[in-house]
Amino acid sequence: MEKVRERKFRFRYGIFAGLIMGAFIALLQISGADVSIGAKFFKYLILTGFLGYGLRVLKKVSEPVKFFIDAITFGFQNTLAAGLAFISVNFVLFAINPEIAFRKFTMASKNFNQLLIVSGTLFFEVLVYGMIITLVCLQFLKFDNAQKQHQEQV
Repeated sequence: MEKVRERKFRFRYGIFAGLIMGAFIALLQISGADVSIGAKFFKYLILTGFLGYGLRVLKKVSEPVKFFIDAITFGFQNTLAAGLAFISVNFVLFAINPEIAFRKFTMASKNFNQLLIVSGTLFFEVLVYGMIITLVCLQFLKFDNAQKQHQEQV
């Protein structure tokens, strides 16, 4: 029972992150502000917030000995769910109107093959970024834990 609840906990953060990232990029596409790389990068800050918060919650409920492997698993599952939810938004936008589907560099999703290429590229970007951020967040959480242990010794 605990494993099922834990798995739902992991995917829930990823789904929310992916849907919010998708909505943000969709608003950029619709408003015509999608040419700004900096604005598009903001979607990864959304993912970072969800990952960081989720890892802090996980640290409170996880056994200290198993935290690292639990955190890596959490990061992967969360990022996988975020990537799938994110590209799902792209498929929905393409079904509504191909003109508002996500673009990657100069490639727009004008047909289904291009939609698959753009969505696949975006999915792997989210996956790689999510795993890198998971490792970075783990370093901060490890540093936080080391400070607490040092204060307890003093």
